[in-house]
Amino acid sequence: STVLIIDDDPNVRELVSRMLENEGLSTIEAKNGQDGLDQLAKEPDLIILDLEMPVMNGFEFLENTDTTIPIIIFSGLELSKKDVEGLQSQTLGLITKDQMGSGEKLLEAINGALS
Repeated sequence: STVLIIDDDPNVRELVSRMLENEGLSTIEAKNGQDGLDQLAKEPDLIILDLEMPVMNGFEFLENTDTTIPIIIFSGLELSKKDVEGLQSQTLGLITKDQMGSGEKLLEAINGALS
């Protein structure tokens, strides 16, 4: 399976990529939502999406894509209840970067989505 990681932070992209590659998954990296839209042509099986990015943020990415590819939000952004509810209707899950063990939670969500 191939996972598209859309995050403006190269350290986060590298960390998540390494974690997924250790699980035997392929990864594609994108530095913002626009770059992510361009990478959809590679037909990933899952998308990991940050919300706070330059050029095109995660919310704009969701508005601009009608993909059926499952999406997991991985963000450090403080969200309102309304934002969370809106995102939950469009995505598989929401994992905050500041949660302890967020890497494990992300891996669980990814494995759940791909199984």
